Amino acid sequence: MSIKPNQIGLQLYTVREYLTDEKTAMTMLNEVRNIGYETIQLCNSPFDAKFYKNAMDEFGFTICGMDAPMAKMQNDLDGVIENCKILGNSYITGSFNTYKFGTENHGAQSDLADDMDKFIRDICIIGEKLKGTGVSFAYHNHSFEFAVENGKSFLEDFYDRTKNAGILAEIDTYWVQHGGGSPQDWIYKLAGRIPILHLKDMLIQFNEKTEVVQKFAPVGSGNMHWEPVIQAGEQTGVKWFVVEQDTFDKPSLECAKDSFDYLTKLING
Repeated sequence: MSIKPNQIGLQLYTVREYLTDEKTAMTMLNEVRNIGYETIQLCNSPFDAKFYKNAMDEFGFTICGMDAPMAKMQNDLDGVIENCKILGNSYITGSFNTYKFGTENHGAQSDLADDMDKFIRDICIIGEKLKGTGVSFAYHNHSFEFAVENGKSFLEDFYDRTKNAGILAEIDTYWVQHGGGSPQDWIYKLAGRIPILHLKDMLIQFNEKTEVVQKFAPVGSGNMHWEPVIQAGEQTGVKWFVVEQDTFDKPSLECAKDSFDYLTKLING
């Protein structure tokens, strides 16, 4: 594979428990750099761009993406763009969840259809305003977008309707599989439109009630088939292969290391 280790990033949502104060966060970022990560993606946190610029200078990080909620983009898009410029970042990232509510509260599918329709219209306005700035918005999917309306999934409808506005994709492999899709098929489907690919593994286990549950796991320790996913990303121009894990059975930094070690071994053959 021609992917380089510095293309493997860590979404800081994975280690969000350390984003409490600047000292704790800097200690964590030092550990992330010692694991081998040269690239990080910023989640919503209490720290400003100046803090992360200091971390870039201290540890040599590249910022590959920066989460921003819709309200911030609607009310202060110039400020969001300026923060991107400070950090040398070209991609604002976000999901429908930060727009209104979490996936567990969507209610009836008809309500979701109405909310998604408004979200699409609003994000297209953002996309048009971003044209010519050197910054683009990339949408992070979950699995509820795989609900089908009139023979078409919400996710397919979203990407069809936002293409002309310059909206890009941040495909999340776990949530695609959770929704019944094929991660590599979606990567090929959106070829050239995915600057950031989120890598999450899915593990199937039994809980204490002997019920089958799906769990997040470090990349390489679950049931996902990673070689075709990484190859699809490589062949379609994905720039950043970013590890993200939502929940853990062991310390988050240990999980981040397991994922990095697996991925570097995979790309090095």
